[in-house]
Amino acid sequence: MKKKAITGILIMFIFTVIAGASNLLTENAEEPGNNSLELHEDMPSSYLGLTTGLNFGGLFAIAGDFHLNQNTTFAPSLGIGSWGFKLGLDFRFYRNHPVGRFFSVGVSRATGLPEPLELEMATTNNSSGENVSITYNPVNNLNLGMGYAWKMGNRSRFVLDFGYALKVSRGDGYEVGSGKTLTDESKQLMAILRPGGLRLGLGFHFGL
Repeated sequence: MKKKAITGILIMFIFTVIAGASNLLTENAEEPGNNSLELHEDMPSSYLGLTTGLNFGGLFAIAGDFHLNQNTTFAPSLGIGSWGFKLGLDFRFYRNHPVGRFFSVGVSRATGLPEPLELEMATTNNSSGENVSITYNPVNNLNLGMGYAWKMGNRSRFVLDFGYALKVSRGDGYEVGSGKTLTDESKQLMAILRPGGLRLGLGFHFGL
């Protein structure tokens, strides 16, 4: 029942994002002569900045937002987090680029860690906890979101992103060594630590 509820909420969120993006594009198409770059002539069309967040660019990331056409940009990012390096690429659809609300869709990859970690986890052999060797494997996510960009001066922005990251890679994203088996509670903890789920990003961008 819990999985069905989560799936239902995710499907509703996906349709909301798609519908919102379609409305933004339709609104702009219906307004003759509407050019968002003309509305913000004093602001750059492309940006580069620093971000942090949850399931976003990592604990610390360098992110860009580069103009493609009237109100569409592509936003690559490179950061580092608890699951290794984080690489991402989002496409953003603005109402009035380069500020205001937007919707986004993209992909990201957490590279995992080169060496296993020794963690104290509850296992089926020892429910009170024991040292377990866990290998963090690469994890790929499909990202859906929305956000808002505020103008800061003439050439900068503050950006808030919110959304959901859906794991699309196979497996659990980690391997347990030494022939040990985690308890259900420990597996739930690893699922929380693994990239995916709710996304929240905060960024400060500088115009190029």
